[in-house]
Amino acid sequence: MGKLEVIRSMFGHNEWANNKILEAASKASAEELSRKSGLSPKGVTDTLAHALGTQIFWLGEWKEPGSFSQSWFQGLDSFEGVREGFGKSHQALAQYLAGLSDADLERLITPPEWWGDTPGLRFPLWHIMLQVIEHSQQHRSEVAQAISEAGSSPGELDYIDFAIEANRAEWVAGQR
Repeated sequence: MGKLEVIRSMFGHNEWANNKILEAASKASAEELSRKSGLSPKGVTDTLAHALGTQIFWLGEWKEPGSFSQSWFQGLDSFEGVREGFGKSHQALAQYLAGLSDADLERLITPPEWWGDTPGLRFPLWHIMLQVIEHSQQHRSEVAQAISEAGSSPGELDYIDFAIEANRAEWVAGQR
């Protein structure tokens, strides 16, 4: 399995886990979604909007540096808006990933000036892609804790659970 296949699989897991979080969060009350906690200091909806915003921003930068549009953030002040935003973002990411080549993963990306102590640094695309995945994972963990405390656990979010669900028929048949 090459780097591109791993990246695509990791983004597949990212989408799967985001959807599990969104489904579980949809069962929480508006008060529970806005409640701030130690692990989710912004509240569930705002934490999800932050993770989504990061995904949207970087996808725009990967496709066309400097093309980011604030219009993507319209409606992200409500849970339903965030849920809809994730749907659009997941679809756009899937389309982008489908068109990538191994060589594309090595393309150098210049981070924005506000992104930490990175003056003069350029990162291979695949490093930034992994950062987006790990950033989402961090915030999913915060949200999972908050909604679990509210009685709406998303269940297991591990990569292997995603892989089993995605590949069960093939693995049971012993085709790998």
